[in-house]
Amino acid sequence: MLLKQADRMHSVQKSIIRQIFEAAQGKAINLGLGEIQFDMPQLLRNRAADVALNENCRYTENAGMKEFRDQVAVYYNNEIESEGVCITCGAAEAIHSCFTAYVNPGDEVMLADPTFLAYEASIKLNNGLPVYYRLDPDQGFCLDKEDFVAKISPKTRIVVICNPSNPLSKCLTVAELEFMADVCAQNNIMIICDEIYRELTYIPRQPSILDIYENSIAISGLSKAYCMTGWRIGWAASRITDYIKPIVVAHQYQSTCAPYISQKVGTLALSEAGRGTICQIKEQLTANYDLITDYFATRLPDIEYLPPDAAPYLFIRVDRDDTKLAAELSAKGVIVIPGCAFGQNGKNWIRISYALDTRLLIQGLDILASSLIE
Repeated sequence: MLLKQADRMHSVQKSIIRQIFEAAQGKAINLGLGEIQFDMPQLLRNRAADVALNENCRYTENAGMKEFRDQVAVYYNNEIESEGVCITCGAAEAIHSCFTAYVNPGDEVMLADPTFLAYEASIKLNNGLPVYYRLDPDQGFCLDKEDFVAKISPKTRIVVICNPSNPLSKCLTVAELEFMADVCAQNNIMIICDEIYRELTYIPRQPSILDIYENSIAISGLSKAYCMTGWRIGWAASRITDYIKPIVVAHQYQSTCAPYISQKVGTLALSEAGRGTICQIKEQLTANYDLITDYFATRLPDIEYLPPDAAPYLFIRVDRDDTKLAAELSAKGVIVIPGCAFGQNGKNWIRISYALDTRLLIQGLDILASSLIE
């Protein structure tokens, strides 16, 4: 007889994003996965080659190389210490390690509706209870403050924020962040803020949650702004160094340490020279965004989308069953993500990523347009 899986696994499944990606026909045009499909900057590739050829890539400290943690501290304007940083195998592992460190069975963790779908699964795998606060689709997905306050309970342990948002590419305003921080302070609630898209804003760069609320942990990494998804390098950081200690332990037993070579490349990425490469990527993203807005203006003028504050997503109102539309487009060779994958308030919307070769982007948009206007 086969061994039964753990009960916790009944409440989670492979993400809708991955299900759609794997079910797509042939060489589908990928407007779905949250991956910026540009080349990693040459400066960083050269550094990786140098490390691979000339250094012995071994284990590092569980928390990560001090030189890299020091660079993360500089990234936050030295508002934190290197002991307040844990380097992880991507931002996703940082988030999961946070929940492993701080969520007890039955604890409630508040999530935005809509938001990145992996948070819910990670909470459930740590025996927590996800509770959703509303981002109002009729008000440009602004925070519904009354609903946020109403969802707080004595069991609320953590509030999770994704800023800029995946899937919305929208930033919470400083006033919204301060409101949430004030409510959390009154109720002794931690805020965990996923800031992985912070460097890719079209509006002025947003403050980190660490600048606004002390009782917080910031999550980020290099996957998006440096096109380094495959290098699996991220971090959790806090002004309260004691918050990071149990995260390091959880991280140790999940992956021991982040890859040596990725940490070496990351140290250069966060240097002044490395940070300059983000401009190249943002220029490509901006050019693609200009292309897509021109396309909608001329080909799809009646289709509404949420004006983004950041790259690389466009959240599009389709006013029909978004799951069926995604399946239809997949059959036609284009991957998009139904908005309902991110929460109830995402229904009748779809998320597309425009961070790919322009030729493929236009081909994908042509297929999308044919479905939306037929």
